[in-house]
Amino acid sequence: MRNKNEVILGTIPNKKIEISKESPYKFKYVSSVYNIKSIYLYIGDEDIKSKISINIYKDNEKNLVSIGKSEDINNKWIEVRFPIVLGIYNEDLIFEISYDDGKCNIYSDKNDNICMKIEYEDMDKVAAKELDKHVKELRTIYNSSGWRFLVRLYNVRDKILNFFRGIKKFIKLIYVIIKNINIANIRRAKEFIKDEGFKAFLRKAYGKLRGERLDYTYWLSNHLPTNSELEYQRSYKFQYEPKISILIPTYKTPKHLLIETLDSVINQTYSNWELCIVDGNSETPHVNEILDEYSSKYEKIKVKYLDENKGIDGNTQEAYYIATGDYIGLFDHDDLLEPNALYEVVKAINEDNTIDFIYTDEDKINEKSDYRFDPHFKQDFAPDTFRSYNYICHFSVFRKDLMDKIGGFRYGFNGSQDYDIILRATENAQNIHHIPKILYSWRVHSGSTAGNPKNKMYCYDSAKKAIDEQLKRMGIKGKTVDGKYIGTYEVEYEIIGNPKVSILIPTKDHVEDLNRTITSIFNKTSYKNYEIIVIENNSELEETFEYYKEIEEKYSNIKVVTWEKGFNYSAINNFGAKFASGEHILLLNNDVEVINEEWLTKMVSLSQREDVGCVGAKLYYPDDTIQHGGVIVGLGGAAAHAHRGFDKNDYGFFLRLGITQNLSAVTGACLLIKKSVFDEVNGLDETFEVAYNDVDFCLRVLMTGRVNVWTPYAELYHYESKSRGLEDTEEKQKRFMGEFNRFRERYADFLEKGDPYYSCNLTLAKEDFSYRF
Repeated sequence: MRNKNEVILGTIPNKKIEISKESPYKFKYVSSVYNIKSIYLYIGDEDIKSKISINIYKDNEKNLVSIGKSEDINNKWIEVRFPIVLGIYNEDLIFEISYDDGKCNIYSDKNDNICMKIEYEDMDKVAAKELDKHVKELRTIYNSSGWRFLVRLYNVRDKILNFFRGIKKFIKLIYVIIKNINIANIRRAKEFIKDEGFKAFLRKAYGKLRGERLDYTYWLSNHLPTNSELEYQRSYKFQYEPKISILIPTYKTPKHLLIETLDSVINQTYSNWELCIVDGNSETPHVNEILDEYSSKYEKIKVKYLDENKGIDGNTQEAYYIATGDYIGLFDHDDLLEPNALYEVVKAINEDNTIDFIYTDEDKINEKSDYRFDPHFKQDFAPDTFRSYNYICHFSVFRKDLMDKIGGFRYGFNGSQDYDIILRATENAQNIHHIPKILYSWRVHSGSTAGNPKNKMYCYDSAKKAIDEQLKRMGIKGKTVDGKYIGTYEVEYEIIGNPKVSILIPTKDHVEDLNRTITSIFNKTSYKNYEIIVIENNSELEETFEYYKEIEEKYSNIKVVTWEKGFNYSAINNFGAKFASGEHILLLNNDVEVINEEWLTKMVSLSQREDVGCVGAKLYYPDDTIQHGGVIVGLGGAAAHAHRGFDKNDYGFFLRLGITQNLSAVTGACLLIKKSVFDEVNGLDETFEVAYNDVDFCLRVLMTGRVNVWTPYAELYHYESKSRGLEDTEEKQKRFMGEFNRFRERYADFLEKGDPYYSCNLTLAKEDFSYRF
């Protein structure tokens, strides 16, 4: 026993008392201390494998004070710890002692006093007495019939309020649906149903209308700059005020849209800009009339008319030729800039003069300009996400010397000329900066790509060509194909050589789960150069060891190694890695099941790249909902899974559930990494025994300058319970909170800045990418 402040009840053990969950032992005790921290019970030589519980009641068993669970066995004594119990001095208490699994014995002395020691904390007696008084008063209130009635009343009130809130939201939803019924949308819906099916249409419609658009209207009202803020910006003088040349290629632009586009530039709060407009022989009189009017009225507007339409790429390049600014901004002929767009760009440049490429967040706006929706709150620069689709898009601003270096726009990429030039710019840019503010509105109308991706199918061929050319420039072997959704792409990286993968599977008993995992690997994996290292961790069932013998005899590429210490996920995997002979290590849980044959091929093709660290997979719960879509650092205070609970076929936030992308971390339930990188960061940190070890590992890999990647093309079921991870015992809570706090302390700076692959405009309270208000 430790030398603590103690009250001793029984003396020499004399009589055994059998206890179980069904037959607890109860006795009364008048407390002589102000608080209780732990209770020690004498158990003699009992071999206790489960928990002893002690419930403390005041006066009767309806008035629960606290619950304690056993912790350490020390010299025939077992410790039952409590959250500090207050408000019990000089109170009639009832102690109820039970054993969670089966039966065991405790002891009493010859006078029938339980052999028990109560450990308490020393407190200033005056302060303890006052605190004790207030705790008792609160307990009296909480157990009163009046308080219980009030709680029930509040519950009824909340249900009524939620009912009316639901009606209000439903009415708004109907309004949005009616507002969006038009010929163009009906045509798009018809085409989508034809291509994807009615169920997919319902999922998409639900995702669009379940509240995001309504929420976004409210979000905008709270985040757009006020008139007074805009006036302040107009009078503000920056230390460095570069000229920004905005390039607009026009071609048969509708009159009202062209006027709104031009006005959105004229109304900028930052004044040192020029507008470089090139018309591709529109042959529509109103275009020339409007451009002539604006150029004669505003000397900062330059207009050039071409004798032929050179396409978006050629027309934009012609606009670039007449630009004289320090920075170049790309602007479509029917879109809108927020009045503070250029101000925010110049503000960023003044804060860091090394920035040479900038992009912002954007949303969409309807043809009447009275409805904004679909805000794209983007990641910071993420090369794999960008190769999957052009998420950067609008509003993009380049330093002029960067644009000169890459030679401006190229012919042959019509429709994806911005994709091509951003790919080349990001290869050469030293400092890429993302402004996480909605500064650009992309116009949606019947003829636009934003309104219907099928309007310009040639864009996607140009995009694949642009990505393929980047791969060639960077010496990466691979080919770009269409992705899961229109407008997305998958790079099929060529695997160099035939690298071996060492699959580490820690396990303890649960043979059925382990067998399902191993069987699925052998039956459903097209990539054949792998070995499986089963890490045995204190199994107790004979059938487990019989199974080990069976699989080692059956498969030449399976070996079982034994970890003889207690459970520590990090230490177990580090131990298993010592036996790995592969060039890549795959951390894999023993409760997963492979779904698609190319899962390991896809992961290896990513992991082999020099710039890639950890590679994660798409994991589903058995009910076909998302268990893991990558990890967002900061969710829930530390880290949590992206899109958890979404339907298996959901698109996710801006198609994120269907594209290869960069994330700060992925789950260790299925994580592939080069063995050399694993060794470089010294494996998993063994101070994180159960929680956050995989996230910590990924962040340390991220700090080496590599990127971590999540792919939807590696799919597995994860039979982890959805409720798993809820720390339902004091022991687990204490361990979890220790690792939670250690993680937050280690990554305080990272958490303060925010996950670069997740927007500061999105919530940290839920995993559904809803807006942060």
